[in-house]
Amino acid sequence: MEQVTNSTNNKKSTSTKNNNITGDRLRAMRKSLRLRQEDVGEVVRKSKSTVAGYESGFRSPNKETLDKLAELYRTSVDYLLGRTDNSSPTYNDNEPRDIRELIKTNDFTYNGKKLDNKDLDLVLSILERIADDKS
Repeated sequence: MEQVTNSTNNKKSTSTKNNNITGDRLRAMRKSLRLRQEDVGEVVRKSKSTVAGYESGFRSPNKETLDKLAELYRTSVDYLLGRTDNSSPTYNDNEPRDIRELIKTNDFTYNGKKLDNKDLDLVLSILERIADDKS
């Protein structure tokens, strides 16, 4: 009977450990981007307390939310779940990327509001002026 209890406790410990890995990584990624829990909540459409629950390991995000968090933090769901230690498997941050391509191929928000194509075209025109001044 004692072995069953230990086995059960080990399962709980593993589950808590996985949530803590996820929570620790979510917290670290958020802080590295200097975001508040409220900011993350706006992006994933969850309350600040829910985001805090994810970070503390009290709650576990569902697949849809994990996908949104991975996209926000530019990492993989596998990294957030502790399945890999590689936080940027799909690209190398040391390689320069053309911001025009990023803007054309991604959805962006500013202060929790989605930017439409007109907004993004304005951003691109401002960046073009800056680049022209550097030429």
